[in-house]
Amino acid sequence: MTVTPCTADTLDNPPLLDLQRNSRERLRITHTTFKGRPLVDLRIWYVDEGGDYQPSRSGVTIRPSHLAEVVRALTLAGREVSAVETA
Repeated sequence: MTVTPCTADTLDNPPLLDLQRNSRERLRITHTTFKGRPLVDLRIWYVDEGGDYQPSRSGVTIRPSHLAEVVRALTLAGREVSAVETA
């Protein structure tokens, strides 16, 4: 996987991360609101028949109050995976 610079689909909500997963999919992290509540959205985007990226149903939204716990868990998971790779 390679990390590419973030590019805005719209000027009002540019992705915080735009990670190329493969030739047809990207993982994008954006901030959004739903019913007036702020959320962080991690979503797979795919290339449609016209060659444009579209959001898929594969993803998750996280409340800002849960971000610290999610980051801690991802950090631990990364350490465990690294330990297995080096063993």
